[in-house]
Amino acid sequence: MMSWGANMQREVMDATRACAEAHAPERYPGGGISRAEAYWRTMVMDRLSGQTPAPPETEDILAMVYEMSPQLVANPPPPKKKHKAFQDMSRERGQQAINSMMETTSRVWVPYTFVVLQSGYMGWAPPGVQAGDVFCLFDGCIVPFLIRPTESGDTYTLWGDGYVHGFLPGQESGHEGRPKQWLTLV
Repeated sequence: MMSWGANMQREVMDATRACAEAHAPERYPGGGISRAEAYWRTMVMDRLSGQTPAPPETEDILAMVYEMSPQLVANPPPPKKKHKAFQDMSRERGQQAINSMMETTSRVWVPYTFVVLQSGYMGWAPPGVQAGDVFCLFDGCIVPFLIRPTESGDTYTLWGDGYVHGFLPGQESGHEGRPKQWLTLV
């Protein structure tokens, strides 16, 4: 697993949290959860060790990664003193959770850009995202894609895949009940 630096992890978490607090509403769109819960679920793409949705203890594990990132990046062993995030976990499960979290930080946080949509939803967008880009769900897909309107405004360019918390099965949904719309991609 490639590590990219403890300071960078902390900087990403500080910057994304500030962005979420500045631009996402306290009650996350779609109802049911707070901005704080939607934030940590977005940071891990609502997944931990293959489990989706991520279990509630993921919030504590993410906080532990923030606190202990210098040690975890250098050598990710389970902490010698049992952190509250691991109080009900076996040592093996704790190691698995740390490895999953560290993989997410390098697989998601490095290549993607944290975004808050106009609607208040939070997510991860492909590199080069800009204001005016649109996330959409294609029929049959559970992964949202980012599309960019062309200059003419009547066609779109497919920019890449992303993640928007609330657009996956089992999450508070922001897309159900909305009318389907045809878009032309170029």
